[in-house]
Amino acid sequence: MQADSPLLDRQTEFLLHWAMEAVPVPIMIVDATATFRCWNRACERMLGIGAEHVLRRSIEEREGFNVHALWLDYLRWVFYDDRKSIQAHFENAQPVKSVPGAWQATIQLPCGDDIRDVELYAAPIRNGSGEFLGVFQTIRDLRERKKLIDQLLHAQKMETLGTLVAGVAHEINNPVNLLLYNIPLFEKLWQDVLPVLAGRVLPGETHRYAGLPVAFLQENMPALLSDMKFAVERIARIVSGLKSYSRFGDPSEKKPFSLNEAVENALRLAQTTIRGRRIVSRVELADDLPPLVGSLHSIEQVVLNLIVNAVQAIDHSQGRIDIRTDVRSDGYMVLTVADNGKGIDPSIAPRIFDPFVTDKQDKGGTGLGLSVSYNIVRAHGGTVRFRSQPSAGTMFQVLFPVGERKPIRRILVVDDDPLIRDLLSDVLISNRSCTVEEAASGIEACIRLGAFHPDLLVIDLFMPEMNGLEVCRIIRNDPEFRELRILVITGHSSHASLDEIRRMQRTDVLFKPFDIQEFLKKVDKILSE
Repeated sequence: MQADSPLLDRQTEFLLHWAMEAVPVPIMIVDATATFRCWNRACERMLGIGAEHVLRRSIEEREGFNVHALWLDYLRWVFYDDRKSIQAHFENAQPVKSVPGAWQATIQLPCGDDIRDVELYAAPIRNGSGEFLGVFQTIRDLRERKKLIDQLLHAQKMETLGTLVAGVAHEINNPVNLLLYNIPLFEKLWQDVLPVLAGRVLPGETHRYAGLPVAFLQENMPALLSDMKFAVERIARIVSGLKSYSRFGDPSEKKPFSLNEAVENALRLAQTTIRGRRIVSRVELADDLPPLVGSLHSIEQVVLNLIVNAVQAIDHSQGRIDIRTDVRSDGYMVLTVADNGKGIDPSIAPRIFDPFVTDKQDKGGTGLGLSVSYNIVRAHGGTVRFRSQPSAGTMFQVLFPVGERKPIRRILVVDDDPLIRDLLSDVLISNRSCTVEEAASGIEACIRLGAFHPDLLVIDLFMPEMNGLEVCRIIRNDPEFRELRILVITGHSSHASLDEIRRMQRTDVLFKPFDIQEFLKKVDKILSE
């Protein structure tokens, strides 16, 4: 992608460049001379043509565009405001009323071995004086829309299935209750009948009841009745779990319950799935947890969803799931579910709590589990955070407020070295109740600031393209981020740029090397000011 303009300063050009490349929608721009000036990576992926073969070429040159050319014709006709050609070749083309001269239409576009339904949108670009500067065009793949519709239908089927499960569980519950009531009666009855049977057996005689000798009944009948009782109680627990899971508990319920109880109930339901995959589960539940107030059934759903997701993420024979509960000194009770599976696809990680976002479509995933779980936790005043690495596993943490609590801080960690970046993020997540996001460069950090709004920025001083000092200058000149606290990390204690950094307000410096506790104390001190 290329953006040429003498009106843009270097930092703004970096930001625009990064944003255009990050957008997953194909974007192309031609200037007033009908020359291509922008061709982002999404264009390269969908149309199979590299930017080096397009930029600075005229839209009149068709050589080399070895794809369905309608998208190029569409761009040309919008450029020349040729309404007749647009309407003649695109039956479904419609002008966009809110943007003069803009059009949208759908076509079938060959992409490699596939033919996709796509939406073309093109609009003229004008400056404040109305002067024509060029044309902007996007190509939107409509498969995602169809996928969302299919997922919604699947979600409706799952809701219907939940109603059916609840009905079946209710029907099973009646005979199970009958057995639960009657087995203790039989145990008492056997205790009274046994002496009578034993008294009727004379020495040397062998009496049988139901084909079994009295001696066998004397020895084994208590165990048989106990096994029957245990089996029926297990059925009752399964039925109770099915009834609980098949209905959405009301998060607004205000009843005290134990987080450990929710974990144990969810584990009971997931035990067969865990054993079937031969996964080792390690459970550490803290003693004397303070009670949560809310809906036990809803939190059971959250825990079960996290466990099932962890099981499904493991695609090897050495699977392990760790489940822990504990209380931290900052006033939060924490549930941790960690696995050593394949990790979350980085392309969907930022949207993992959005409805219908999943990388398990081929396995029947609806993408609703984490979305529902997130909303349930939020309804209980808590939050959910996660950390995932490809091929290394995922850790989800659910934080619930208990008693006096400090706010959950938002921290943005910026370093071009992935090892340092991951280390600092892991330390913060493991030791503090905070939400952490990462950026690999100064440019990416500036982009994330607007969406993430951190309480603290932890940034390396020396990075390519845009260093830490440049990022600090941008932040301190922006009124929106004037109160943002910054911790600059560097191994150069005598660098000239440190004088300027030290003069900035709400900005601290930490010199490498440092140990973990020194880093945490520095973070605590900054956030407490």
